[in-house]
Amino acid sequence: MPKSDSIAIFVHQQNVERYRRLLQIPLDVQRRRAILDLLAQEEAAEQEAIRASEGLAGAAMPQRVVAT
Repeated sequence: MPKSDSIAIFVHQQNVERYRRLLQIPLDVQRRRAILDLLAQEEAAEQEAIRASEGLAGAAMPQRVVAT
């Protein structure tokens, strides 16, 4: 996995954790909605970054074929 992929995943993970912590404190409705929206965006971006890094790693590694 390239270093930039690792950094991107780490940043998304940190943002997800931060938004979840923010949701534990009392917030007005507008702020709660905004944080929920940001959380959903970060979770989606994190999953996309993970899939992209796995796709690159899988493409770089030869696939093993097992004969039955």
